[in-house]
Amino acid sequence: MAKGFAQEMEIALRQAGAVARMLQGRVSDEGKDVGIDMPHDNDTLRRRRAAKTLADEVVQEILLVAALSALDARAVAVDAEEDTPSTACFAAFGNNDGESLILDPIDGTMEYLAGEDAYSICAGLVRNGAMATAMVYFAARDVCYALDETGQSFVAHNFSIHGWQKAQELSTVGHRGRRIYANGRVEGAVLARLRDRGYEVVDDTEMPGGAPDCILTCLNGQSLGYIAHTRQVRDVLLGAIVAGAHGGRALTWEGTPLTWPEKGRVERAMFLGSQVPDDLVDCLLATT
Repeated sequence: MAKGFAQEMEIALRQAGAVARMLQGRVSDEGKDVGIDMPHDNDTLRRRRAAKTLADEVVQEILLVAALSALDARAVAVDAEEDTPSTACFAAFGNNDGESLILDPIDGTMEYLAGEDAYSICAGLVRNGAMATAMVYFAARDVCYALDETGQSFVAHNFSIHGWQKAQELSTVGHRGRRIYANGRVEGAVLARLRDRGYEVVDDTEMPGGAPDCILTCLNGQSLGYIAHTRQVRDVLLGAIVAGAHGGRALTWEGTPLTWPEKGRVERAMFLGSQVPDDLVDCLLATT
């Protein structure tokens, strides 16, 4: 791993993971106000967005304090999932010189509350529309995926013990089939066109680990890729990590390189472990 923000965050992520593991099963859903509905919201998606625990707040503060030691907070805005005290130390959007910190302390809070292992601790840094650094730590699995400042992606197993010391570069292995995952906000007409073209379209809820495990199939060749509509922070960061792997791509539905908004949400994107098929773009362009 290159030195810089990711290196400074190593200890914080390991500490945060220890806290998350310790508190799992001991905290309850306190809930929060999530404001207006997002496109194609349903009751399940709203409940997921409204879930919050004490672990979310404690983990976020650990990450924020570490970020304050690594960044010039006067020039960096923060898009953090929770409203915790240290968020006030950062610049307001519009006064941030094109740089913003993205945090989701416990992404997958419902899975966390259920005692499952698919939740993750997420941090990223965006500079002028490019994802400069991304980290997604699956604390219960003790594996961390990361995109570093060189533009290369890595995976670190036994992260709580070794940190970045034994991180390995990520590469995709390609996929010759037609399986593609999609999230529930992708329009039905798009899914129908894909199926008409011979794609095997699978809803990400059918994968036991949900969206993050579906996105990771882009790396191991179990799918062609993942079609995303208005994804949460973890999935956006994982998409950037896929793009930083050898052979990986993060694209708009038009097939052009994806740019990352300051606040971390990407409306329509696809994450692929191989070249993008022309007919895939054709199916998506009919809706954009």
